[in-house]
Amino acid sequence: MILGRYLWNIALCQALYPALHSLEVAFRNRLHEALKLHFGVPSWFDMPWLLDREQDKVAAAKQELRKRNAPLEADRVVAELSFGDVIRQTLPHMPKHLRKRTEINKRMHTLRLLRNRVFHYEPIWHWEDLPRQHADLRQALEWFEPELLKLLCVPPLFEEVHSRGPAAYELDVR
Repeated sequence: MILGRYLWNIALCQALYPALHSLEVAFRNRLHEALKLHFGVPSWFDMPWLLDREQDKVAAAKQELRKRNAPLEADRVVAELSFGDVIRQTLPHMPKHLRKRTEINKRMHTLRLLRNRVFHYEPIWHWEDLPRQHADLRQALEWFEPELLKLLCVPPLFEEVHSRGPAAYELDVR
């Protein structure tokens, strides 16, 4: 029984990984492009408007690049920033009635928590709202770029894995 839940959790995480990966890349890239355009410079993160905590995160990202002898190019610095440290969101396909900072923050915070559990190999199988979180994840991807969903499994693998439950992953280990 425990092994079945463990294997089911792995399968659930595997099914969520492509969408979470796509969301993170789309989020960083859209934000980076929008801020470059807004400020008229590729290194928008060097602007004095960042809070001290945010400036520290940018400095840490640059230090990490220096350690790897990587160029301090704007695209590389943004890629080095953590998902939660990105300052503003650019969601061109989000319905206008939802474009409120509180709504965006709530949604992205919830998805960040899901992303962290999945990427850090923690259990998610017991979350009763996991199907809703998956639907929210797919909706957030549509807000960035509806075409992203076409790149992912169709029909989504998550629904199949979730509906099978842990019993489908039980093994005879005698």
